[in-house]
Amino acid sequence: MSGVKFCTETESLLYEQTEAGELQFKSREGKIYSITTDDTMLDNEELGDAAAILKFDISKRVTAFDFVNPKTEKECMQCHRKIVSFQRLGEQKKIVYACVCGNIFEK
Repeated sequence: MSGVKFCTETESLLYEQTEAGELQFKSREGKIYSITTDDTMLDNEELGDAAAILKFDISKRVTAFDFVNPKTEKECMQCHRKIVSFQRLGEQKKIVYACVCGNIFEK
């Protein structure tokens, strides 16, 4: 896989989607990007619960410190900061929040 892709106009993260069985990348604004020969859906293979937890473990731990991840107004229940970072992970794009205090939560 060629790695994370970004919209050339807005620099927002592109999301994978399939249309008529073909892989495409789509920006939040709706712009469609074609795939290259390096792109594959193999990285999105469904995993069991235990494997999925391990797959995203490092990503979740660094979410709060990665400036690329978006931030939102949501209170951390551990340190009561009002703004935390978040990521959408997995096939279902489940939202995971992370605070700089180290607290990782989903709701």
